[in-house]
Amino acid sequence: MNYKIFFKGDQPLIAIPTGISFKHSIRAINCLPSFTFKRKVYKVYLYILSFLGHFININILNNHKYSSLKPLLEWFDKFKESNPNQELYPIFIWSLVPNRKRYYIHLLNKSGEKIFFAKLTNSTEDHKLLKTEFDQLINWQNSNNIDSSFSTPQVIGFEKDENYSSLIVESLKDTDKLFHPSNNKIPEILIKEIQGTSKKIQLNDIFEMDWWKRFDHDHKKMPNLHQYIKNVNPENSIKVSFVHGDFGSENILTDKSGKFKIIDWERATENGPYHLDTVAYWLGKHHKEIKNNSNDTIQQFYSDFEHLTKIDLALCLSFLIGANFNLAFIISTKFQDYR
Repeated sequence: MNYKIFFKGDQPLIAIPTGISFKHSIRAINCLPSFTFKRKVYKVYLYILSFLGHFININILNNHKYSSLKPLLEWFDKFKESNPNQELYPIFIWSLVPNRKRYYIHLLNKSGEKIFFAKLTNSTEDHKLLKTEFDQLINWQNSNNIDSSFSTPQVIGFEKDENYSSLIVESLKDTDKLFHPSNNKIPEILIKEIQGTSKKIQLNDIFEMDWWKRFDHDHKKMPNLHQYIKNVNPENSIKVSFVHGDFGSENILTDKSGKFKIIDWERATENGPYHLDTVAYWLGKHHKEIKNNSNDTIQQFYSDFEHLTKIDLALCLSFLIGANFNLAFIISTKFQDYR
């Protein structure tokens, strides 16, 4: 099977089957996320390349450089067997996170409409994340009712074999619009519904949780924050609840009726820091200023959350750092100055 391969520097970015129309190529390139201005400009660049025919046409199965994609093609062949009546075109997208063996696949029909979306990974750690998302999607689909403030993508399937694990869901609709923190006030009704009933546990119990262990494993990245938490009385009472875990990015949408649609439940947990999703949303809303290392913005963060206890805020930041949320890392460099 031949593909058009587009690169970002030396990194392959997206693979589109050859033999499809220019219209399909445009729809395929539209599968790339494009919230930021730089992403939008890069997509226009790809449109031009596609129109001019400036791409690399490669037979993936016969090219060693792309041998890592063989399991994906095998996965697609298997998926076609279970959907024999649909003519589908796979769009492969590489994760640009260094050393992350993660791929995203959009399956388009012959009209160019997105029908299914799949996440595939060769990583053991990523498998755990996909399994968490699968479990959470099933739970929410079983519990959501007509009065709920949000819905989730419908699950098609989850599987794991010796080559990969994959999660397949129905694609988002073209009418679903991004509800990004940068442009919107915090949706408190949504966060409260996801939180559900809170409870109190001892800090010592936190140290047994997976999200803490991820932070603890790399605690040398943020030693002051880690040392502060470990020095707090382990019998202190901590408020926890269900959390989504990644509300600072592009995971909140609204459908045409205005109802929220929530995606990417990989970091969800029943025992997360109670204020976590609120903190993550704040960081996402101010991501440009934080990345520019604005001292005023960092001071504003600690001012806006001065009503939280220091340990509660520290645990929110440790959760996000353990989840590789770089904005939390930047904010935490000033944690020692907080109160």
